[in-house]
Amino acid sequence: MRRTGLKLTIRTNILFTSICMLIVTIYFNALNHSGIMAANETGKGQRNDSFLAVIPGLSLKLPFAPGQEWKITNGWSKHAVGNFPEFNLWAVDFVPNTASPSCLDKPVLASETGTIEKLDPIVGQVIIRHDVGEFRTNYLHLNSFTIGIVKGKRVLQGEQIGVCGSKGNSWGAHIHFQVINGNPDLPNTGYKTSIQGYDNLEEGTIGLYSTNTGVPESTVYNDYNGDGKPDIFAVFRSGSGSGKTDVHILNGADNYQSFLAQVATAQGETGKDNAWAFGLGDYNTDGVPDLYTIFKSGTGSGKTELHILNGIDHYQSFLANQSTILGETGNDGTWAFAVADYNNDRHPDLYAIFRSKTNSNSAEVYIANGADNYQTYILATATALGDTGSNGDWDFVVNDYNNDSRPDIYAIQKTGTGSGHTELHVLNGSDGYQTFLAHQPTILSEIPDGNWTFNVLDFNHDNKPDLFAIFKSQTSSKKTEVYIADGANNYQSYLFAGATALGETGSDCTWNFLSICVFPSTSMTPSPTPSTTVTPSPTSMTPSPTPSTTVTPSPTSMTPSPTPSTTVTSTQSTTVTPSPTPSTTVTPSPTSMTPSPTPSTTVTPSPTSITPSPTPVTSRYSVYLPMIQR
Repeated sequence: MRRTGLKLTIRTNILFTSICMLIVTIYFNALNHSGIMAANETGKGQRNDSFLAVIPGLSLKLPFAPGQEWKITNGWSKHAVGNFPEFNLWAVDFVPNTASPSCLDKPVLASETGTIEKLDPIVGQVIIRHDVGEFRTNYLHLNSFTIGIVKGKRVLQGEQIGVCGSKGNSWGAHIHFQVINGNPDLPNTGYKTSIQGYDNLEEGTIGLYSTNTGVPESTVYNDYNGDGKPDIFAVFRSGSGSGKTDVHILNGADNYQSFLAQVATAQGETGKDNAWAFGLGDYNTDGVPDLYTIFKSGTGSGKTELHILNGIDHYQSFLANQSTILGETGNDGTWAFAVADYNNDRHPDLYAIFRSKTNSNSAEVYIANGADNYQTYILATATALGDTGSNGDWDFVVNDYNNDSRPDIYAIQKTGTGSGHTELHVLNGSDGYQTFLAHQPTILSEIPDGNWTFNVLDFNHDNKPDLFAIFKSQTSSKKTEVYIADGANNYQSYLFAGATALGETGSDCTWNFLSICVFPSTSMTPSPTPSTTVTPSPTSMTPSPTPSTTVTPSPTSMTPSPTPSTTVTSTQSTTVTPSPTPSTTVTPSPTSMTPSPTPSTTVTPSPTSITPSPTPVTSRYSVYLPMIQR
């Protein structure tokens, strides 16, 4: 009996131990799933901070900086029963996961790019309206706002909007964060989302590590008024009557049927030839696009120069008059220019694309570094694209084709394609433009003249850059027309096709739409029914099979060194030998580039070349007030 009892006791103990172990396992698995014990192999509990992809077009990030573990101290449940639950639906409170959990005066970052819609200093509230639907993010209890954060300001993902605090009805310093879908002044508009790896955002969730590094949108500088809609900038270079270079900005929000601005700038007239090029970039990171006027030939410095007009005062003053590392780049179409942030440092960089007569027999790209005022190269290399000539057969635009935060080069072949259609050949920014991301025909027929110009922008906010084909002259409407080919279906249909508020803008280079301009031959109407696929013409557009080395610009005229192979590759970490140190500051020649001390207040376009909207702007300052209060 004693032996039987001993066996029973042993079996009971084993069973009890097994049950306990099972309970413990289930418990810890549950904790791990909820994030309470979520640890990676290094024990740091690190997780990806992307929110669930239930909002197409948005990629929300945690509102605090990388480098420290955070946790949730009040989650969904507490906010559902606390003060004003109808306005705190699905909100969470974040604090650092430390012994004394306070985030006092730590940076609070924008979760996603958008426009500041509301600021309330009493409770430390910021509401950012994003570019998709009615979505907003709500931040509360900030101790103070970052200088320059005002209602109407455009902010980028990761941009600091203030510092953490405990203003308003608060238990202590923390970041109160909420996603909203709808009017934030109405109850129950909070939107349920979650952090990747965590289905329930409740008190005790730890292991939160931000990846909100503040990498900016790489190329989108065309939004003049911060409404999330790409606007069309038309630069009237000569003959407006103002004696200045004028800018006319068509409003993307109403499909370009009105003007956001029609102003003379501080820049003198820039003529009709190719001695000047134009681009947009946020030079001083104030969220407003600045106008880059690029002086290519006839400069006093012997260099290609930048004269950057300030967007915040409607281009009435200069932010910079600056020579670059580039020698003069001529007054023909051999060089094309663009402005984009190649290395994601928030300083727009200058892309100079050497199209023809290169020693590598390829189109070459030279990217001057915005961080040092364009005195060194970030990249100088031959690309996978062959020689494209110096005429108007090709346009070049920079945008992020594949959403990898690296600007890609769109080479737009307008004629001689073999497919009978305008084609896109997209060079891959992530490998230094040594391969192609796409060879794609579009809905547009070939257009072998100067009546058309191009840009690439995301018209409908689907993260697929769309092709803007701008029909300048000989249109049936007698207006400048825009045809927007849909990037989501490989440019085979139009998202919009119609006349704009701008009159015809001619087939010469008097008007510039931030692209190459050469003189025309004949005109063409876009084709309504594109072909579906195309093989690029082998003579003009065969990618190089085996690229090899980098290109070193020559010190005097910017002709590449004579020794590179016919197809050249550059690693992004390798830098080239730049030309000798250029002059650091340039005083423009007085006849071509003296800023006007008292610019005219409003420009009335010539009646033969531009018809303004029915209610044109009467003051250059009135056009911007709805966006910003500075």
